[in-house]
Formats: sequence, C-alpha cells, structure tokens
Amino acid sequence: MGRLQLWLSALILLVMLVSLGTAAWAGGVVVTPAKIVTTAQMGTHLPPITVVNRADTTVAIAVTIGQGKHNHLGVPVLGEAVHPTSAESPLRIFPTEFEIPPGGRREVTAVVTQPVRGGLYPVVYF
Repeated sequence: MGRLQLWLSALILLVMLVSLGTAAWAGGVVVTPAKIVTTAQMGTHLPPITVVNRADTTVAIAVTIGQGKHNHLGVPVLGEAVHPTSAESPLRIFPTEFEIPPGGRREVTAVVTQPVRGGLYPVVYF
C-alpha cells in the first residue's frame, strides 16, 4: 500500500439538525444529504450540503462541528462541539451562520482541514 493510500481514510460526515426555532422541530428545516461517506485527505472538498426551509417563517441557522468518536466498547459517542473556524475543527464550513426565508434553500460547503489518519468522523450541527 502506497504512502498516499495510508493517508487516505473513510470520512463520514453525519449531518444532524439542531435548531432553536420551533419550525425545525416541526419538520420545517431539512438538511440533505444526511450522511456523506467518502475517501478524503486534507483539502478534500465534500459534496455540497443543502439546507431547506419548509416552514412559514424565516429561520436562523448557526453551524457547529462535533468530533465523532468511539468509546472503549466501540459505541459511537459525540465530542464537544466547536466552531467551524476553530483550529480544533476537522472541517471548514461556509457559511457558518445564515438565515433562510420561507421556501428558501442554502448550500453549505465543507473542506477537510486536518490530516486523515485511520478515519475522521465529524458531525455537523445546523
């Protein structure tokens, strides 16, 4: 196996919806895709993430990143959330804050910003 292949690993991006607005809890905000699985390295641009507002009111969205890990039993656990522009964030997200009017949509981009060794499992919260 070549050196480049050793640096490549599966990157799983679970997109989870977290919102302060009641519209999101009522199913008014939809994030797709819900999961991205890809082989990546530092600098890889992930497929776009689309956030759609199906509610009747404007929603404000703020993005944070959590680091997915496994405990000693192999059960997935989530680490503390960080801002996508912090040095600890494995991804850079743009935009990090935005509003979507009723019926509107917004594309969000993500770029891998840390070396990938053995797997990287960030969780993006909207």
